[in-house]
Amino acid sequence: MTNLFVVETSYYDVLLAREQVKVQQKAVEPGEQLLREVRRQVQVGTLAQLEVTSAESVLESSKSALAGAEGVYAVAKNTLKNLITDKLVQSADVNLRYLYNQLFPGLNLTGTYGWYTFNQSFGGHLDEVKHGPTRITQRR
Repeated sequence: MTNLFVVETSYYDVLLAREQVKVQQKAVEPGEQLLREVRRQVQVGTLAQLEVTSAESVLESSKSALAGAEGVYAVAKNTLKNLITDKLVQSADVNLRYLYNQLFPGLNLTGTYGWYTFNQSFGGHLDEVKHGPTRITQRR
């Protein structure tokens, strides 16, 4: 049961990391738009060149956060894949051992242990079983 819990938790970690990547991608778009507007205003002459550097810094911070989120997403996916693969390998290992054992021939031995008597009556047989073959019985 704990294995199922670990795999399920890892799955939700993947979903969370994927959503974080989407959020960071959306955070990069306003940074790019800001940089375009600042460059346009610098060309017109309404802003100083220093504002371009500031806008580039904001954009690079957003891109850095996006790269970090993508890294977390990749790690979460690999963790989930490893958990699932380990469980499949363990199951496949049992199946492979079974199939390997099927290559060998089977040998079934059946044996019996018994006591044969030569009496014509059922009671005589019981006496021999009870007391042993000490009496010699004759066949008629």
